[in-house]
Amino acid sequence: MFYKVIKDGKVLDVIDNIVYVRYSKRHNDVHICEPENSNAFLSSDKSRCWRVQSMRPCEKEFDTVVVRAITEQEYMQLKALTLRTPEEIIDAYTLALVTGGVI
Repeated sequence: MFYKVIKDGKVLDVIDNIVYVRYSKRHNDVHICEPENSNAFLSSDKSRCWRVQSMRPCEKEFDTVVVRAITEQEYMQLKALTLRTPEEIIDAYTLALVTGGVI
């Protein structure tokens, strides 16, 4: 399965395999666990943790996000476009041209 991670209407990440983790206050770290015992899950690059509203409460504050299942095609497209839509890329390019005095 493939998923996109969304916060405030913006796609933050795309994941092809959700790795569930549980926060350990004793070690001030997260450990891989089963989904039913998790407080959060890892980002695709394993550098961040997020949580969804339905996960167990936790002493540590993780950003709450929405996770949506997507097709492999959408996953590949978002990865190729660095998590930006074609419209966002066009807007950024147009703004660069305007601010650079090209148009």
